[in-house]
Amino acid sequence: MAWADEVAVGHVLVTPESKYDEVRTALGRFPEANGLGVAEAYQRRGVARALMAAAADAAGRMGAVRLGLAVEPGNEAAGRLYESLGFDRHRLEVVDIWHWIDDDGVQHEQGDRCTYWTRAVGR
Repeated sequence: MAWADEVAVGHVLVTPESKYDEVRTALGRFPEANGLGVAEAYQRRGVARALMAAAADAAGRMGAVRLGLAVEPGNEAAGRLYESLGFDRHRLEVVDIWHWIDDDGVQHEQGDRCTYWTRAVGR
């Protein structure tokens, strides 16, 4: 979590391994960053960079030598950020499945095709 005073302004989740079977099969097992988000009022202030640095540190503390993440192809801003942080895009594509509930309380499942990226982390 990222905080400004006592207000949460950003988040990222680091899991011990990828949630995608195809990543674990093709690239092995290593931590993965998911759900990076920054409140709109705090975007472009370095919060996402700080969160991703913390994610890389967490992966290193887990004993990993790399960190992975998935990016929707149309999310060019995220791609530029991750590239500037040393992530490399793989040819591997994954489908990120997520659920949401509409205003009527009906649950929906959605799948977004994503590219997969990794970067080295220190131990």
